[in-house]
Amino acid sequence: MEDFYEGRIFRPPSEAYSLIVQSTIGCSHNRCAFCTMYKEKQFRIRSTEDVIANLERARGFASSIKRIFFADGDAFIRKSEEQLKISAAVKRIFPECERVSMYASPKSVLIKTDDELKALHDAGTELLYMGLESGDENVLRRINKGATAEEIILAGQRAKQAGFAVSLTAILGLAGDEGSAAHAKATAEAVSRMKPDYFGLLSLMLEPGGPMYDEYRAGRLKPVGPATALEECRIMLENMDSEGTVFRQVVGAFRDERASCQRILDARVHRCVCFPVAFFVGMGDDPASASYESRHGIAHGACGSRPQGTFGRIQELHARVVDALLCQPVHYRVARP
Repeated sequence: MEDFYEGRIFRPPSEAYSLIVQSTIGCSHNRCAFCTMYKEKQFRIRSTEDVIANLERARGFASSIKRIFFADGDAFIRKSEEQLKISAAVKRIFPECERVSMYASPKSVLIKTDDELKALHDAGTELLYMGLESGDENVLRRINKGATAEEIILAGQRAKQAGFAVSLTAILGLAGDEGSAAHAKATAEAVSRMKPDYFGLLSLMLEPGGPMYDEYRAGRLKPVGPATALEECRIMLENMDSEGTVFRQVVGAFRDERASCQRILDARVHRCVCFPVAFFVGMGDDPASASYESRHGIAHGACGSRPQGTFGRIQELHARVVDALLCQPVHYRVARP
């Protein structure tokens, strides 16, 4: 049997207390320009026997396991018959388990028939995490997403039709300043058509080793500031009509509180202008500087890794301020009255 887990662990925030079992190593696409999460891994699908052996081994770690998350990126790419065997093992080994979830790429959904999708859901996989990133075709091509907006929308629709809950994410700032409004409106349209159960917004984080970071250093990409990121969020909300979708960013549950949520965003945009505009990695530096990382102590590694050094502490503090502005608990549902 292989080691219990290979490499760094990545999981959605809502899986913090889940048993994480590696079904695949790395990501089947692994070419998105903004992502460095799985760059050190060669993608492969672990044997069904090893995955089940890990589940059996994990049984001894806790008296009760309520949730299981199958990693790595795009664990849903596994053949349906293999996943059905794993789902049966979950029910046998963890009869108390209430939810099984995993990442799913558009391709991993689209290559399966409707009958396969329904069988996988009925066997116990309940929640799929999908990355839309943007509804703008130009942005998707630029970031090398590997799927069109129509393909991503169709994948989400088919997953929901099969019974899966879908948790969808997009990325603020992905189009830079010039494409910000178009990115926001196209993303809102895509979400409205997909109608995911959950929708969340991430902030673009440029990491050394990623193609978008190289674009930034070469001066071809200008990261947006926090005010622009909040404005993107507001434009998405104004143009989104997705009944039943829980929007986790300004986080919350609403049907007709759209106006009050927009007032919250307006207030945050106003407050955000008072803070430094440099948001992600720049802090006013020359991106072409050869000693950029060494002078600022930027941590190499996974998205979300803690910045190091004096600049890193400033960056981390600034990120906390922005997070506080973006993520105060105000849950709502994104449907127009």
